[in-house]
Amino acid sequence: MRNPNGYGCIVDLGKKRRNRYAVRITDKLASLIPDANGIYRQKYKYLGYYPTIKEAKQALAEYNILRTPTQYIDITFAEAWERWAKRNLTDCSSARYYSYSSAFKKCAAIHSCKMADLRLDDLNMVMDSNIGTSKSTLNNIKIVMSFVFNWAMENDVITKNYADFVKVRDYKAIENHKAFKSEEIDELWAHKSEYDIILMYIYTGCRPSELTSLCKSDVHLEDNYFYIPKSKTKAGIRYVPIADKIKPFFDHYMSLEGSNLLPLSYEDLRRYYSMHLPGHTPHDTRSTFVSLMTAAGIQEVIIQKIVGHSGGNVTRDVYTQLELKPLLDAVNVI
Repeated sequence: MRNPNGYGCIVDLGKKRRNRYAVRITDKLASLIPDANGIYRQKYKYLGYYPTIKEAKQALAEYNILRTPTQYIDITFAEAWERWAKRNLTDCSSARYYSYSSAFKKCAAIHSCKMADLRLDDLNMVMDSNIGTSKSTLNNIKIVMSFVFNWAMENDVITKNYADFVKVRDYKAIENHKAFKSEEIDELWAHKSEYDIILMYIYTGCRPSELTSLCKSDVHLEDNYFYIPKSKTKAGIRYVPIADKIKPFFDHYMSLEGSNLLPLSYEDLRRYYSMHLPGHTPHDTRSTFVSLMTAAGIQEVIIQKIVGHSGGNVTRDVYTQLELKPLLDAVNVI
């Protein structure tokens, strides 16, 4: 019995082929374009190749139930990611962009695989190949997979989200960040015009992304503090005191054009460390701040408030400008 019009068909490619049965449908858009002689011919798009007629029939039936849009039939993991990222990952200077882009690169083994062909084993293979990285890296890889598979489901490319079944298992312990030594800090001060931004990080204890995304409207020089309105944790939303010794740096960058305090992105900061401070990473300044404050005998509760940690000794997660004085006094000690 003939298949209904538009249903597609199965073609036997011959016994010598391992996957001898091809499933194809009419490519309506391509069929509207005449050939070199001006003749319109029916053109086809192949959905896949199968070793048995039973598997081919099942694939054709699934296609007709799902009705994957023709332009997405052959879409790969990388192409699906590109479509998702174009709409949802627009800030190329953000730490989020860098983290997810890096995680996507670690999925290179499946970049060219069709979404319709990917299974849980393929995703687990990617995870296994990255064992030995940090837990946060593995989590980001799974998140990227989820973004891609969710996009594919929303656009009728697939019917099952295999990313939901991926488990983050073994990972290495995250190494402690390497604080700057006192002689290294002295060297930074000796060349403060070159390393002013690094010193701003050391004496504020901020996360790398917190200063690169800080708006000038949240900086209050007259009261010696700035405000971080967004953070991945509740304790991270906070007021940060500006130590007297780094206030001239803040004055300088506030005088420049632009809405952001610093004229660089998180990725720019990483490249700067790689070129000028080998052996250190942008996160080392935060560890340095904690070390300096601890060595100066500053109470843990004060340190936690400034860096945005919620610890067992912190009785309240939110505080106001009225409580800034003890924090400012503390940073002026180091």
